[in-house]
Amino acid sequence: MVGPLDSPRDIPRDGLVTFLPHRLNRHPVVVRGLTADELWVCAGLSAAAGFVAGVPLAWTGELLWTDLEHSRALWLLHHPRYSGACCFGRTRVRKQPDGSHRHQRLPSEEWIALIRDAHAGDITWDEYEENLRILRDNVQAPATGRDRGTPREGPALLQGLALCARCGDRMTVRYHVNGTRRVPDYVCQREGVEHAQPICQQIVGGELDAAIGRLLVEVVTPITLGVALAVQKEPESRSEDSDRLRRQAVERARCESDLARRRYMRCDPDNRLVADSLEAE
Repeated sequence: MVGPLDSPRDIPRDGLVTFLPHRLNRHPVVVRGLTADELWVCAGLSAAAGFVAGVPLAWTGELLWTDLEHSRALWLLHHPRYSGACCFGRTRVRKQPDGSHRHQRLPSEEWIALIRDAHAGDITWDEYEENLRILRDNVQAPATGRDRGTPREGPALLQGLALCARCGDRMTVRYHVNGTRRVPDYVCQREGVEHAQPICQQIVGGELDAAIGRLLVEVVTPITLGVALAVQKEPESRSEDSDRLRRQAVERARCESDLARRRYMRCDPDNRLVADSLEAE
């Protein structure tokens, strides 16, 4: 499609019409009828217009406050910016054999960059590290590299198993002393931890554990124990068979590779036809 011409000079004497104006023919890069210099001018004007229009809107905008969540509080306590530090490279992404990506949090010694006291912080760096130490000690989930954590031993039979009948969340366990016995209490407090809301419900676990104990005594008989042990041994036997088949496949591949290597080493180098076939193997 022929565009408008800038001047009569764009029409040669032979009567042929040029497909681009003369100003575009002089530039190697043309995007939608604009040269590189014109694109830079448009970008600068757009940035200036956005800055002029955005600054008044930013000053006249409203600040929205929301409820503090447990995850946001933990993120704030774990981030070095809270102590006035500037950092980069706190995590490392590794690609797994199945194609997924695994994010690994690195210690501060392995960060790419760390500048302490880069800006005014709410706490010092020593207080930040002390907070991290307390958080690590209070973690209840098992993790590698930690030999001590919050004790979780207790007589409760349903710890980690009880679910709330109202909201469906998992219930945690508390203990209170009744005479000389420790009696568990099952508490649904996820919303209380996450959003500082009242707990959903709390159930005294003394009678509940007693009922669970009686049910276990009735159900767990020699016959059921034998069935349970047989079911447990079946996956173990299958795993052993799978390991045996894998070992046989590895030994077979090793024997084939050793045989091919010996055949190749004994081959006459002058006989290239045989040597090429052995190299292909």
